[in-house]
Amino acid sequence: MHLKIAFAALVTTLVSCVTYTGQSPRINGFVPTAVSGVGLINGNTEKQERIFFSDGIATLTAQYSKWTNYLITQFAIGQEVTEDQKKKSLEVTIQSIACSGSFLTNCYVSASILTGKGEKVIFNTENVYGYGAVPTASKALDQIADMMRASPQVNRYIHNQ
Repeated sequence: MHLKIAFAALVTTLVSCVTYTGQSPRINGFVPTAVSGVGLINGNTEKQERIFFSDGIATLTAQYSKWTNYLITQFAIGQEVTEDQKKKSLEVTIQSIACSGSFLTNCYVSASILTGKGEKVIFNTENVYGYGAVPTASKALDQIADMMRASPQVNRYIHNQ
């Protein structure tokens, strides 16, 4: 009898532990390829899934190239989106997304922009809280996009200063 209960508990535990892909935040419209005549490049080209959340029951993975498209789209908000690209470019890359917490999720995101001049600017968030790993990671990416838009180094590069 005890063996049946132990076996049932083991099966229940194994079945309830799942890994699935966290869908990247929804993009309305298209992913811009340039702002103010400066080309935008997705620096995350690999298609490999990376773990960004695990609480012992569920594990979520993300394809950073898709999430970087979301970050590029958020970065372009409020800027002049153009199709023409001068000889300048910004390469946007997500270094890491790490979320934890079962009920109240806490996310940390690290991303960078590499200018055509070779200057790399790193952006980090800390303690972004929310409910659910994907919405909280989206909120953290929105904060990163705000930091990128406000960055003196990025603005100097875009506006030839």
